[in-house]
Formats: sequence, structure tokens, C-alpha cells
Amino acid sequence: MARKFNSKMSKLLNAPLLEVIFELRWKITNKSDLGRCQYLHGDMYSKLIEKYPIREPLTPVEFPSELFINNPAHRFRTRKGGYPLFQIGPGVITLNTIDENYSWPEYFKLIEELINTFFEVYHAVEFEKFTPILRFIDFFKINSEVTNLIDFIRESLNTNIEQRFFEALHAPSIVTLNLSYPTDLGLFTFNLNNGVNQKTEKGLVVQTGVNGMEFEPNSQELLKWINNSHEFCSEIFKKMTAGELYKSFK
Repeated sequence: MARKFNSKMSKLLNAPLLEVIFELRWKITNKSDLGRCQYLHGDMYSKLIEKYPIREPLTPVEFPSELFINNPAHRFRTRKGGYPLFQIGPGVITLNTIDENYSWPEYFKLIEELINTFFEVYHAVEFEKFTPILRFIDFFKINSEVTNLIDFIRESLNTNIEQRFFEALHAPSIVTLNLSYPTDLGLFTFNLNNGVNQKTEKGLVVQTGVNGMEFEPNSQELLKWINNSHEFCSEIFKKMTAGELYKSFK
């Protein structure tokens, strides 16, 4: 069945997007759980080889798999060094892409394909639950030696940071802020830190996302959550950057 996407969420021409990451996590509590993941990467690869032909091991083959629970152990790319890509490990599967390859309708189709393939090859046990996570990572180029970070965060990101315990002569050169709020979709997270982009330019890295609730192995319910979480994060981004900053992305 075809899905409709809100036209208001079309891709911005000058978006500050660095990366989009979808994750699906499940609990590994014993050796039986671990054993069901042993051949998962090979089964997934055989189903998706035409789209993701490039294989990259992320862990030494001689290390036991229990050391990498909840961490990707294998990566599969569309082309060498390219995106999108998916990663898989005991208890986690991710789908990653970057701005130049990103449009939500296409990314959603890739998520749908990945989830359907996963549930086709993974043998879930009774009462097993799966937790989705959707994250957007944005980069705002700023030279902290020239621009007051606190002023930029207040005026451009609609976030006010204030301290009254230290009489500073200069604005801070490093800022870290982490916020989490419960929502109907799960836990909304906001993380702001100093960082660099692929060109090693300095600025602020802002990560927004939703850590979902637990789902039974039902791809349709998961896909509904993913679409709703994207709409939620899109609205958050618009409100966060509302004003001259948002206009600069068009």
C-alpha cells in the first residue's frame, strides 16, 4: 500500500543535516539469544546483496561475539565508502545515511525494506520485544573565537543557557547540553556539543531524536511509529531553528 508523505517536510536545499540514523534494538540476555544472532548478518546480506554489496567487518574475527552485544559488528554499504548503509550486531541493527543521499520518502522505503527483511530471517521468541530509535544529527558552522556560542544558541536555536555562579570575561568556548523529555512516542532527546564536520570545520553538533517504546515483532506498527517520529522531529527542528536561521536553509 502506498504511503503519503507530508509535502511540508520536503528536503531543505541548504539543510545542516550530517546524518540520519534509524536503530532497532532487542535484548540479549543469554547464550540462546546470542546464538540466534550468530548467522543473522549473513542471512541479511544474502537477502539485500544487490542493494548493499560492500561488506565491512567492524570487529576482529577472533573476538567472541558476546563482547559486542548492542554494538554493530558488520557493515554493508551500497558502494565503497558510500551511503546509505546498514549495520548489524547482537541486539542491534541500524540504517544510516547522510544529507547528500537523504530524502525522507526514499529513506523510509529503505527502513521498511530492512525491517521486513529482518523479521523474515530473525526467529523471534515468544514475548520478545524490539525498541526503535530515530535520530537526526545537524551541524552548525560557528567559530567560537568570533561568535558568542551562548548568544547563537539563544538567538538561533531558541534555547537559553545561563549561569550566575561565575563572572566570566569571555563567552565559553565549549558548550554541552543534554535534555530528555517523555512523549507519547517515547523519550525525546536533545544533545548539543562542540564538534567538527567532514571538512574539519568547527561548530555545534545538535542531535535530536526519539527513543521509542517496546514493540512486538510487527513491522506495520514499527513503521507507523517511525513515520510519526519523523513528523515529530521535523516539527521540533522547525521550532528550534525558527527565524533567520531556518530561512537560510531554504
